Parts: sequence; structure tokens; C-alpha cells
Amino acid sequence: MRACLVVNPQAGRGRAGRFAARVWALLRGAFRDLEMAVSRGARHLTELASEAVSAGYDVVVGCGGDGTVHHLLAPILGSSARLGIIPLGSGNDVARSLGIPRDYAAACEIVARGKIRRFDLARVGDRFFASVAGVGLSADVNHVANARATAWPGGRWRYVRALLEVMRSYAPRPLRLLVDERELEREVVLVAVGNGAFFGGGFRILPDAQVDDGWLDVCVVNRLGRFQMLRAIPSVYRGGHRHHPAAEFYRARCIRILSAEPLTLFADGEYVQETPVTIEIVPRALRVIAP
Repeated sequence: MRACLVVNPQAGRGRAGRFAARVWALLRGAFRDLEMAVSRGARHLTELASEAVSAGYDVVVGCGGDGTVHHLLAPILGSSARLGIIPLGSGNDVARSLGIPRDYAAACEIVARGKIRRFDLARVGDRFFASVAGVGLSADVNHVANARATAWPGGRWRYVRALLEVMRSYAPRPLRLLVDERELEREVVLVAVGNGAFFGGGFRILPDAQVDDGWLDVCVVNRLGRFQMLRAIPSVYRGGHRHHPAAEFYRARCIRILSAEPLTLFADGEYVQETPVTIEIVPRALRVIAP
């Protein structure tokens, strides 16, 4: 079996680049042929994955975070290649939803064992995402966290720090949601739509989401004051906000988000587009190596 290890050296404030050689050494015994390709940026990640698929590699292993996985999805989708994940980024929420450990040596063991799971994806136009997309507060937090990636510590605390910064001036936004055939008009703090449960480096925003059930999970957080938002943060980390009076939860195959003022959509921690957006589930779209 042949594999290509695609490394995003910037992921995790350079952690993926620093550990790439060790990852390659741990994986080389599991494959007849193991190549390592180092990316120069987001677009180059997609190009490297496309080249690996065209060259007939059986496995494409992403070494990085959620953004790395995000940019590998499209080339692998529809091919015979499987996706492996070594979570060395800041958020690692895709790996978390799949039960892949953060320890890179343990993640390498999972890739080497080669157990394959079918994994749903979500689609926005010609883009795909693996975990959670959001508009409102969560998108603004992503924007700030990405902009401060080299200046602030990585992991969950970068997102918490960005959240505290954004909350100083954040105001709820009016929007309209079409959840399959159901129409909602709300003034929201955020809307999260996902295939996985986690965003922001471990916050369980969609506590009942499953990566292989053929459904999108939706969380709508309605108007809250800043103090109420601060009080709710610990419960969101645990998934306990499912009982919060400001939170609504839905499941659907298709979600449409419309707003008078364009709002930014981030997915897997990456900018995707402005509203209006249509998000659809693509069941069993991807073969992933996971526990």
C-alpha cells in the first residue's frame, strides 16, 4: 500500500512542521511506499492532495489541523483514496469528532492499522467541510483567532481569547433560516451547522452530532447579553447548553441561511463565503482511517 503524507508546516504554530519527520518515521513501516509532501499554503495543500490521488496513492495523510483536513477533502472525495489524520494543528476538532487522539504517535498507530470508516461531509456550493460551519459570533471569533495565529498561544485558549475580544462589541444579527421545509426568523448570537460535534478547539457546540448518521445538526443561539454569554461558555464546552433557554437545536438534510446584511461563514476554521448560503449533507462521502 502506498501513502502520501501531506504536511502543513504552519499548522499548530509550526508544530506540524517540527514533528513531520517523526511522523514519517513512525508511519514508514506501515506502507510499501511513503512519500512526504510539504505544503507552501492552503491552495498548495489541495494541489498536493490532487497530485497524490492522480498518482494512485492509496492513503493521503494530513499532518496539521482542521484547516489542513478541510483543504484535502475535495481531491480525495470521489476517489479510491482514504484520508488519514495526524492532528497537529490548533483546533483539531475533526480528529476529536472521529475519536483520533491528539498524541501524534497514537494517531500514527491508528493510521498504520488502517481501519476504514465512512464519514459524511457537508457541502456549500463547490466546497466541502468535515466538522462545523458557523455564522455570527463564531465566525467573527474564527476571523480574529486566525489573524492572531502567530501571536497568541494555540489550541482552545486562542479561541477563548478571541471570543473575549469579539464579545466587547458584538451585537446579535437578524437572519432567516430554512431548515429543510421549516422557516425560522431569529435575532441570533450565532448559528452553527455541522456534521461533527466540536468547534473552537473542543467546544461541544453540537452535542448530539454524529459523523456518519446522514444528518446535519443545527444550533441556533438567540439574543443573549454579554454577561449571559460569559456564564454559558463552560456549559458549551461540555455540551450542557442543550438545555439553555436561548439555544434551539434542529436536524436537517439542508440548511439555508439568509440575511439582509452579508454575514461571513467559516467552516473547519476556514473562511468559505458570505450569506446567503446553502449547506447540504453528503452521506458516506469520504473514507477515513479512524478508530
